[in-house]
Amino acid sequence: MYSAIVVTLVASIFGSSSHLINGPTNAISLVVFGALSGFEARFDAYQAMFLLGIMVGVVQILIAVFKLGDLTRYISESVVLGFIAGAGLLVAIGQVGNFLGVAKTGGGDHSVLLRLSETVTQSGPFNLYAASLGLGTLLVALVLRRVTNRYKLLQIDMLAALIIAAVVATYFGWSAPKPDGKTIISVVGTLPAALPSFHIPEIKFEWVNRLFGSAVAISFLGLREALAVAKSIATHTRQPLDYNRQCLAEGIGNLVGGFFQSLPGSGSLTRSASLGRSPRKLFPNIPSTEGASQPLT
Repeated sequence: MYSAIVVTLVASIFGSSSHLINGPTNAISLVVFGALSGFEARFDAYQAMFLLGIMVGVVQILIAVFKLGDLTRYISESVVLGFIAGAGLLVAIGQVGNFLGVAKTGGGDHSVLLRLSETVTQSGPFNLYAASLGLGTLLVALVLRRVTNRYKLLQIDMLAALIIAAVVATYFGWSAPKPDGKTIISVVGTLPAALPSFHIPEIKFEWVNRLFGSAVAISFLGLREALAVAKSIATHTRQPLDYNRQCLAEGIGNLVGGFFQSLPGSGSLTRSASLGRSPRKLFPNIPSTEGASQPLT
């Protein structure tokens, strides 16, 4: 949420595209998760994530300074699409425990499939309320998607499905704490009622060395996403683009975001699409999955 506030605001000020919306994306989030999966202590993971955002910002700014933005076009579409497909699968697997209403098990050094197996077989009885609510949300989202596409309505089907699920859980009292303080279904919890505050993350040389490879990967992947979406929009709006200026904006956004407790971000396909138009119509050559992109030519 902090990334959606800070990175979006800063990158929009310095960017070349007037229509590109930045913020957290699925693809970037998966790489960040992989980079931080080895941190056992939650506090260390948080500090390392903020440091990673700063490192990504510095790398992207250097790319812009040395006018290397055009290098992102040499990342093939097949590589990006394969990464997006893998990211989507990992997101789905990671949500199985939440869908079934059980605690996730397995250590950070275990494979994704091993953690999934241990979660399903060793986490106790499934929560039928959570599973029913999750299945109902999926069905409502699919029905609303068909309705919005058929009648060319605003693309708010996913938001509407989440609101309906929240209303149902509240109406039946599934999210209300019981006398023991627990709820029938798990809830996110209390969110801080304040804007992100300035914070200098803890810096350890060991962390810098450990995160450097991931920072470079996130930098190029993030620029690949942002420039591909910005170019696709520009083909419709006829707005001239300065790739290196956009790279600089992405870098400044992530650099500043790292000092405001933000996740590294990039240009978002779904948020950049106009509300009144389908992303498939605005970006005919880009798969509809969040973060997918087309070659820059």
